[in-house]
Amino acid sequence: NGLKEKRREIFTDLKENGIGVQVHYIPLYLHPYYKGLGFRNGLCPMAENYYGRAISIPLYPGLTKAQIVKVISTIFKIMKKFDRI
Repeated sequence: NGLKEKRREIFTDLKENGIGVQVHYIPLYLHPYYKGLGFRNGLCPMAENYYGRAISIPLYPGLTKAQIVKVISTIFKIMKKFDRI
């Protein structure tokens, strides 16, 4: 979809705008311990595809309405750069 290649830029833009983003959900077998046991890329291609595109945005019960609006508006602003909205 083209955004996979832009993930790093999107991630950086969100952080620079004060949005605490992370990359979660790395496929278990890609962690160093399991790689040391011989597991390699390609075992679960759909999980790897998701991992390569996903960004975790703030999501917790204590988010205020103002914080939610900031997250949403920042995402929209950034995605406009990529003509995705």
